[in-house]
Amino acid sequence: MAVPRVGLRGGFERLPSAAVVVVATLCSASLVSGLVGLDVTSSPWPARVLLGALGIVLVVGAQILAVGSPPTASHSRVELIVSTLPAGVMALLWILIAASPLGTATSWFLSGDHLRHLALVTRTLDAGALEYTSQSYPRGWHAALALLWSSSGLDRDAEGLAALIRLQSLATWLVLVLIALALGLTASTLTRSRDDRPLVTGAAGCLTGALVVGRGFFGDYVPRGFQTSLVALLIVSAVVLRLTRSRSDRGALVVASVGVTLMAHVWQVLLPVVGLLLVLVLRERWQAALPRRSLIADVVVLLATTALAIPGVLGALHGYGVGAIAVPGDVPPPALGWIVVVALSGAVLAMRTPRALLTPLVVAVGASVATALGLMLVSGVGWSSYYPNKTIWTAAALGLPLVCSAAAGLLPRSVSGVSGRAVVALVASVVMGLVTISLAAPVAGLRGAWSAADGDVVIDTVTTPAAADAAVVWAVGSEVDDATSQLLLDFYSATSTTPPLGLAPRGIDEQCRLLEEAGAPLVLSDAVEADVRSRFTCVPQLDIVRVEAAP
Repeated sequence: MAVPRVGLRGGFERLPSAAVVVVATLCSASLVSGLVGLDVTSSPWPARVLLGALGIVLVVGAQILAVGSPPTASHSRVELIVSTLPAGVMALLWILIAASPLGTATSWFLSGDHLRHLALVTRTLDAGALEYTSQSYPRGWHAALALLWSSSGLDRDAEGLAALIRLQSLATWLVLVLIALALGLTASTLTRSRDDRPLVTGAAGCLTGALVVGRGFFGDYVPRGFQTSLVALLIVSAVVLRLTRSRSDRGALVVASVGVTLMAHVWQVLLPVVGLLLVLVLRERWQAALPRRSLIADVVVLLATTALAIPGVLGALHGYGVGAIAVPGDVPPPALGWIVVVALSGAVLAMRTPRALLTPLVVAVGASVATALGLMLVSGVGWSSYYPNKTIWTAAALGLPLVCSAAAGLLPRSVSGVSGRAVVALVASVVMGLVTISLAAPVAGLRGAWSAADGDVVIDTVTTPAAADAAVVWAVGSEVDDATSQLLLDFYSATSTTPPLGLAPRGIDEQCRLLEEAGAPLVLSDAVEADVRSRFTCVPQLDIVRVEAAP
């Protein structure tokens, strides 16, 4: 049987789900390696062999799934270009990050929970594979990054730290690109079912992508370093996009099942959301009276999905547990206004959009809101609490295609005395103005708006030859620069059982304790030696390495 040809739009549509499948495959391979006692991250060759084998499996699997999959319709290049414009800009910024000096390129990354996620990759490297004995935090994303870093053959030295910062920052930004792409294409698909004007359908996708990369969504979450929340949003948005094309073919089953598996090791709070999307696929397939062979294959996929997901769920329950729902955290105000707008937009579209297209997105948004309500009831907290807040944020982001598609439906084909082309041109100008404002957020983010520390100062400090032996960073740059550098020193010494990264020790008592526990107490500083020794009189035999702050 011939493999259908994938067009330009088909290739774009497959990118988000392909990325989810790749990360899930790496995560699952690391998990299985851990279960059978294989160490695949302590040396490069096991990681390289595993990555090579997984690459072959993915290529062959993609060819098999392509046979019999529904064709992707041919769409206007205008629609494709316009709807993917925000994702395209984010992709250009990704290239800029990759080509820029490390400190300049990653200042946005060296803040918030990004540092803690980097530390979780370090702990996974030391563990040898993904396991939940030493750390209960879901680390599917981190296990995938650990495999990629290990295959480079680098050591845990200054070069290795620089490479890991580069790798994880680029991978995180790529997640942002794919989220904008998935949500934008979903919006244009919904709009196309009611309107055949390419500029209008493209504008719906463009506005959706621009809103999610803007200040209220990425602008709130990227500086806080909520990596796994962003990966979870990518998982759900990729599955939704795939299901808007078809829910009955085996490709849809695989993407939804893989989404469930990966979510179990990324952010278990959203498991009900992808679980319901998987139920949609199964219902569609099993209502069609599948042949016995296909039914058995479906059951095998479900059993494999369950087996691979269970360790992540058990790790969460045995580790931080349900009580962690009430743990406070730094979150923006809850996106309740967006939820109201999303609900109204969904009600409008329900009367004019084919049910098959609308159902996956409505289920995803509704299940996210219901999950937030469930978290609040179980823990007795409000909307502003950490996990309900983040779940509502996810629902609002997923609902952006509904909002923008409904807005596009308000555009008349003509107004009395004004041609339809003039109306479209006017609205396109307004949309592009809004898009420009939204896209200013990530550009400003790279220029410092998303940064807490000076990337050049931090990178120079933590990659100095003596950094691996240092216990304390003091007076190299600003307070934030010193704290960030202090936390990054964790890379050189952390083991699989080292507690998760907390706040940097900045008080004299805490710093003296670190120096007293060190075999050879060493301080990195840009201050004069007398000032350093005057501060740390608690350690008579103190080594000081001068680190000059970047200009």
